[in-house]
Amino acid sequence: MKIDLIDLKGDSQKKVELNDEVFKVVPNIAAVTLYLRTYSTNQRQGTSKTKTRAEVSGGGRKPWKQKHTGRSRQGSIRSPIWVHGGVAHGVTPKSWSLKTTKDIKKQVLKAVLSDKVMNNALFVMDRVEMEKPNTKELTKVISKLKVEGKLLIVWANRSWNLLKSAANIPGVNIASVANLNPFEVISADYLILERDAIKVIEERLK
Repeated sequence: MKIDLIDLKGDSQKKVELNDEVFKVVPNIAAVTLYLRTYSTNQRQGTSKTKTRAEVSGGGRKPWKQKHTGRSRQGSIRSPIWVHGGVAHGVTPKSWSLKTTKDIKKQVLKAVLSDKVMNNALFVMDRVEMEKPNTKELTKVISKLKVEGKLLIVWANRSWNLLKSAANIPGVNIASVANLNPFEVISADYLILERDAIKVIEERLK
């Protein structure tokens, strides 16, 4: 399969060949669903905490004697049934982490990349590079591609000028191909890959 290699002006220079085993696969919906559940669950910190009656300050003395007061028996003003008392069966810190296999992650990344290609939402550039930090120029480049929504630019070679240029553009994110994960690709409406990034992806997913 071949795709246009475009320049910063949005013009097609030539064709670039994509590996069908990576960019033209049938999505495994079950694997994608499992990955999304795992990823979103792993974002939970699990640090929520409530205090039990033993942890709430005060309440060490019995509020009144056991009998002959006409009132119900009480042992502490920090009982869960009292205002400002402890919480019964409250939440405590826990780990919500889930795991998936490397094979599933590879399957999902292939699936989401293939989906972008199928929907004409993937662009390939030889090098996404700015001579100097310039948000206005990068905005012009993006507008020529006629993309709407969130855009993810995946670089193979780090460029601080590009990073600073994209910092103030809403909906534009930068990711390194070395750390690219399927969730970033799924979250983006459009994807720009550097030519060298394609080689890294294909070697990683073969």
